[in-house]
Amino acid sequence: MSKYNTAKIIKNAIYLFFVVAIVGYALYNSRIFIAGPQIEIFAPQSGVTIEESPLVLIEGEARNIAFIELNNRKINTNEENRFSEPVLLYPGYNIITILARDKFDRRIEKQIELVYEGKNPEEFLDELLDENDQIENEGVEEGGENILENATTSLETSASSPSTSLDEF
Repeated sequence: MSKYNTAKIIKNAIYLFFVVAIVGYALYNSRIFIAGPQIEIFAPQSGVTIEESPLVLIEGEARNIAFIELNNRKINTNEENRFSEPVLLYPGYNIITILARDKFDRRIEKQIELVYEGKNPEEFLDELLDENDQIENEGVEEGGENILENATTSLETSASSPSTSLDEF
């Protein structure tokens, strides 16, 4: 073999290497486009009957998405592409819809079907608000005096008195 043929073979091998590298890189990055948006729902499982609380936490993971909605309301994902959103169920049959779109406007939709057989949501919320009011009243009042008023008076007193500087020490 002459020097000319060896140089030509090496040159063609380098070209081939770069072509294969570019095609491989393009295929590797196009896997996201090929796969499209994906949603995985961790909890609750579809078809479950819920009896305790009408407030349910929808948890899952969404990959390769640009936008995600839960019952036509935009939600966000964290750094690990996970979402966790509360949903209030009504008595009877409930359908929760999660819709995700990627930047090419391809969509995927998942539905969770739940049956709620507990208290009416309005009654549940009234009880929850009553419990919250009781907790606030117990925490705010102490010995017949309002802690919040004492804290405000304390702040006003400290704001009106001259501050001490470090130079005085």
